[in-house]
Amino acid sequence: MANSRNNWRVLSICLLLGVVTLAGYWHVVNCGFVDYDDPSYFSNNPHVQAGLTPQSIVWAFRTDELVSRYPLTWLSLMLDADLFGKGPFGPHFTNLLLHVANAILVFLVLRMLTGAFWRSALVAALFALHPLRVEAVAWISERKGVLSSFFWLLAMGAYVRSVQEAKRDQLTGEDADREQSGSVYRSRASLFQWLALAFFTCGLLSKPMVVTLPFVLLLLDYWPLERFTFATVRSRPAVLVRLVVEKIPYFLLSAVIGGVTMLTHEKAGAVVSLTSSPLSSRLANALVAYARYLGKTFWPVDLALPYPLPAHWPVGEVVTATLLVVGLSAVVLWLGRRHRYALVGWCWFLGTLVPVIGLVQWGDQAMADRFMYVPQIGLFIGLVWAVGELAVHWRVPKYSVGTVAVVVLVACTFRTWNQVHYWTSTETLFHHTLAVTGDNYTADVNLGSALDDQGKTQEALPLFVRAVKLAPHDPDGNYNLGVALLKLGHPEEAVAPLTQALKAKPDYVDAHINLGSALMKLGRLARAAEQFQTVIHLDPSRPEGYFNLGTLFMAESKLEHAIECFNDAIQLKPDYAEARSNLGIALMRSGKANEGIQQLTEVTRLQPTNSEAQFNLGLACLNHGDLEQAVRRFNESLRLTPGQAKVQYRLSQALLREDQTKEAVALLEKASRLHPDHPDILNELAWVLATDPDAEVRSGLEAVRLAGHACELTENQQAPMLNTLAAAYAETGQFSRAIATARESRKLAEAAGQKEVAAQAEDLLKAFQSGQPFRDSSRQPAH
Repeated sequence: MANSRNNWRVLSICLLLGVVTLAGYWHVVNCGFVDYDDPSYFSNNPHVQAGLTPQSIVWAFRTDELVSRYPLTWLSLMLDADLFGKGPFGPHFTNLLLHVANAILVFLVLRMLTGAFWRSALVAALFALHPLRVEAVAWISERKGVLSSFFWLLAMGAYVRSVQEAKRDQLTGEDADREQSGSVYRSRASLFQWLALAFFTCGLLSKPMVVTLPFVLLLLDYWPLERFTFATVRSRPAVLVRLVVEKIPYFLLSAVIGGVTMLTHEKAGAVVSLTSSPLSSRLANALVAYARYLGKTFWPVDLALPYPLPAHWPVGEVVTATLLVVGLSAVVLWLGRRHRYALVGWCWFLGTLVPVIGLVQWGDQAMADRFMYVPQIGLFIGLVWAVGELAVHWRVPKYSVGTVAVVVLVACTFRTWNQVHYWTSTETLFHHTLAVTGDNYTADVNLGSALDDQGKTQEALPLFVRAVKLAPHDPDGNYNLGVALLKLGHPEEAVAPLTQALKAKPDYVDAHINLGSALMKLGRLARAAEQFQTVIHLDPSRPEGYFNLGTLFMAESKLEHAIECFNDAIQLKPDYAEARSNLGIALMRSGKANEGIQQLTEVTRLQPTNSEAQFNLGLACLNHGDLEQAVRRFNESLRLTPGQAKVQYRLSQALLREDQTKEAVALLEKASRLHPDHPDILNELAWVLATDPDAEVRSGLEAVRLAGHACELTENQQAPMLNTLAAAYAETGQFSRAIATARESRKLAEAAGQKEVAAQAEDLLKAFQSGQPFRDSSRQPAH
């Protein structure tokens, strides 16, 4: 009966932990991707997005993408893609479920270790609901943290069971029946030992930070498993030696995974050298970080991702942190013999943070909330057991202790709920980070990139400028600044930061591409070509290199070279619509109309809602004489994006050639209202109003106004527009001005070698000299 009640109590606490944790973090399922590693881990990772396939599984175990190796993390994210699709809901939901499972495991394992029901429950609740957990749960990229902790806790639980089963074996007697019982216990102990090792291996394959588990298992041997004491170690050192030897498989696995991780980081250039960050600076940051972790445990405000690493910590802050950490360590050591939980909890906290405390420096963060996911369990164990003993010693009523505990947990829950909402999007997260950390290079770059992706490049620009001031030689900050300036139409200003990015990182392919684009816009075609050729040399699999080089060749009218480059780009990326579009235009210009139209038609298939693609195909069909297809494509372009003057202009040309003059005039009038200073549109409309055979269409005075404005815009240096003005003058009876204007047009055309325009001017002169206005049955001005 008692066992039944205990089971119900355990089940009730597990359910309550699950419900409260789900409630506190539920908003994470509404959060989007954060453009800070999430694209690499999930949203833009083709291997993960493909789900669990034989190829992706092999990749998961072989890749060292994102520096470390964590195949089980990759597999779990692939499973999310299979179960929930490619959006952010699935990985967020799984992170939350793993955190719920971890909270329940903390309770179950601690209860199994200590037999203390309510203290174990309180530690688990603090672990579950503390705001420092938010980063690990709400950040998809930290799947490795919650997953590795899940295996950590399973391994710890299995280890505890193996020890307990071994103790039962030792307590069996000598008779046959008990010998049989002892055999069962030994078998169970061995099974749980293997399970613990297997779970530990899974943890290491999820995130290498699990390497500190063997150290924690030794702490548990001290308390609460009581397999050794300081006194027994002094009298019988072999006891401790045996316990260490018992964990040699764990230490070996830790050494292997730790070594592989270090080599991988060094190979990727992710490990900061002692020259760049001396040991004294690392020790200072480690001590300050320990102190700040303690502070945020008791007062979790101004939580951020990331916390910037300053060049130097103020001496006063380092001294204060050192006194705090050393002082607390001395107190804990003094208390540790009588209150073993204090020593275990403190050493758990200190030891499990060692891999990420900054002694081996990778990344540019001073600390991170996610690093406290496991270490804080140790702190909570020490605190809860200390408060419990003090309450008993001082005879504090249980309901008072319970009330305080509930108040603390409710406060944590509300603080956590609030913190989760900062993770709604990249923008909300890094706005908050900048608000609480001040100067923060990473936050500036990531917030700027998020704004830039939304088309808010002007808002992003000052963030990139500030980022470059904070880190003048960092390639990414300079790259983002250069790209933003390029998008805003400042190619000259973009050259310097893009060049700086390449000085810091010569193989930065995207920087080469954008520097080439900036140089091409500035007309420095030779230097631009060098950049694109470098891209092809650095990464022949990048189609953008061939595309940009082809675009440059097309600007130089080297059409054959351009066609070759566009074909290379398409071979690498068959659905590269922009390359097909430029290829189609290049083919049209080189006289291969059918092939050009074929490519442009394929672009509209790839991007059926792309208005520009429909326009380009329409223009190709117009030039090829397929008027019906041209009209259809221009109309589709206008349907997708109404009010485009250039499309209305080209559609009017097609309609004119189909003798739909009134419809064409209406379109030209709309286009001229949209762009009253567009000389080609004005000229086209003026020509029709001056020369159309239909008197209802003609309007001489309006033609004079439009043609005169077109000539002013082109400084009277364009012969075709002077022809139109001459025809307009003749329509209004001003033949002397018409003759003078036509002669000037003929002179300009002959000087420019424009034979057709000169011939048209001659035809105009013949009509005007005979006192007749000009009538154009073809309705086409010469261009």
